[in-house]
Amino acid sequence: RRLDRISCEDFLREHLIPNEPLLVGPNLTKSWKSRKEWIIRSEESIQPNIQFLKENFGRANVRVAMCATQEFTDQKRQEMPLEEFLERSTTGEGPNLYMKDWHFVKDFPKYEAYMTPDIFADDWINQWFDEEVGSDDYRFVYIGAKGTWTPLHADVFRSYSWSSNICGSKKWILFPPEQEHLLQDRFGNYIYDVNNVDETEFPHFKDASPIVCVQNEGETIFVPSNWFHMVINLEYTISINHNWGNACNLVSSWHRIRKEMSDVRKSIADIIEISGMDEYDIQCEKILQLQYGMDLQTFFQYVVFAFENCIDHNSKDSFRTRFGLSRILEVMQELIQDRIISSRFHPQGTAIINQIQDLLR
Repeated sequence: RRLDRISCEDFLREHLIPNEPLLVGPNLTKSWKSRKEWIIRSEESIQPNIQFLKENFGRANVRVAMCATQEFTDQKRQEMPLEEFLERSTTGEGPNLYMKDWHFVKDFPKYEAYMTPDIFADDWINQWFDEEVGSDDYRFVYIGAKGTWTPLHADVFRSYSWSSNICGSKKWILFPPEQEHLLQDRFGNYIYDVNNVDETEFPHFKDASPIVCVQNEGETIFVPSNWFHMVINLEYTISINHNWGNACNLVSSWHRIRKEMSDVRKSIADIIEISGMDEYDIQCEKILQLQYGMDLQTFFQYVVFAFENCIDHNSKDSFRTRFGLSRILEVMQELIQDRIISSRFHPQGTAIINQIQDLLR
């Protein structure tokens, strides 16, 4: 679905809650500083302002993917100064070098490159990292020449994402959650490149029906939770991306981390006899943190933060607050009912459940 604009209420009702993608026109980003200073406009085209980026941000260290080199389930990465990347990306190396996951806001907090659109502002994940964690965030800038790409994946924490093109265009190939099993082999491994699939390894892929769209300069795409996607830059492209989450995808994030933990526990169950249960639990948490980006303790803290934020900053009678509390309640109840992990979170989790039930009465 492609729209020129959408209200927060319509976005919540028609896209967030039903978990459906959306492409929004350039009105959403037209006032951004980055869409004025990071590009050069002419009658014929819109090009990145490479010189401006070098002069103002060139010393920043950035992570660059080598698009031609697969490393496990992703592309090989290396770090370099932005200035070096920009030099190399505008030469013959361009199609192989894709700068990803640059924490621009962390590196340049005083430069207001953009404002988060209102429809994406209810963001518990980045608010939590800002206020409680402090060392990280999920706000990124991506820069890549024509032909650079990102392999098939679902976003970290199975979060939502939004991505706005400052210049350039991208081809998106998106698969709804119910098609996830069609993207796996018999061992549970996912397709790396949907344009180069071995049908003997992935015999069910032929039954998949992706949504394919082109995102143009100034446009913003909303990618829902649990939607696998692959992205290809059709020309030299700069984009601003957020991973984010709130009440609408809290339950799906919880179900995913619970499944990941179950898989980890099964995969190293044979160490229990050697190391004992306590060490086994510690190792499971470490592996979960590495694979998923968050362990159970951290996820629990995130849910507690979401609860405190709901009751501190909102009217308890508003729809948004009551909806958020109902989702937190559902997750907390499942957390403390889980026989493997309940003992660690039971006292505080039970207290929060009782508070929410009182508030919702």
